[in-house]
Amino acid sequence: ISKWLKWTTFGLALLALVGWQLNNDLLKRLLVGSNFMNPLTAVLLMLSALLVRHKQVLRQSTHLLLLVAHYTIVALAAMRLGDYFYGFQYHIDQLFYGDFFNRGTGSVNGMAPASAVLFILLSGAQLAGMYGLHKLKDIGALLVVGGCFFMMTGYAYQVPEFHSSIPLFAALQTCIIFVMLAFSVLLSRPIEGLISLAVADLEGARIGRYLMPLVVLIPFAIGYLRLMLARKTTISNELGFALVALCYALIFSVILLVTIYYLNNRDRLRREFLERINLLNKDLNEANKQQQALNEELVASNEEIQAANEEIQASNEEIQASN
Repeated sequence: ISKWLKWTTFGLALLALVGWQLNNDLLKRLLVGSNFMNPLTAVLLMLSALLVRHKQVLRQSTHLLLLVAHYTIVALAAMRLGDYFYGFQYHIDQLFYGDFFNRGTGSVNGMAPASAVLFILLSGAQLAGMYGLHKLKDIGALLVVGGCFFMMTGYAYQVPEFHSSIPLFAALQTCIIFVMLAFSVLLSRPIEGLISLAVADLEGARIGRYLMPLVVLIPFAIGYLRLMLARKTTISNELGFALVALCYALIFSVILLVTIYYLNNRDRLRREFLERINLLNKDLNEANKQQQALNEELVASNEEIQAANEEIQASNEEIQASN
């Protein structure tokens, strides 16, 4: 799965870059009306996808090359943040197709500061994985996923700040690719780090894999329905929040009841299994006692046979002396 996500991410970013080369709006953005993916963002996403490693032991030259590539990504992202917040005027986001900026057409969006932060988090996570800090790697990748889900929710809810003229947040297409790339990093070493809790072949991990999609989709759906209801009706904010709280209470109650039912069945089966084991242990103890009694009788019989053999041997010695 990690390798499939890695190459899918690389292909999607490459298609966006081809869209800039061919000036094809369909490839440059996911939906009509949404922002274009910055070409430098597409190049860095392709590079980040190529840097996802699945082997633990690397050659020294490969290790050094990966370090240089990750620090380059971090440096470019930091320069973009310096442009946005401090006005350094590096214009690093105009590295590709900068002539569109010079014309003043606005055809190329600058790399969003949120994208730069995501690049720093993702490269930092991969660097932590290279040094064996797999839990820190998973935390960094999960922060990327959380940030992308936040921005995707903002686009889905049509939050005004996400559609302003100032490109603070990453484009929708960029968020989707970042999520796929972050999951590729998470699953690159599944038996190590935090992700091992969810991929293990254990009962808790299996339940968690079923509940994880619900944890994301249920709050998203409730929030979306709340906004749709507020836009189409004139209900007050208090009533809307009361309905949201009621939905959460009902959903968590259902999940709690299902969990209790499932755990009760598991505990009942476990107790029945323990009772069977105890009965088998009792039968085994009785069989051991019988076997021990038979062994004692056999020892006594062996002693009697040994005494008879000694008497026969003594008689043979007397007969031999008489002969």
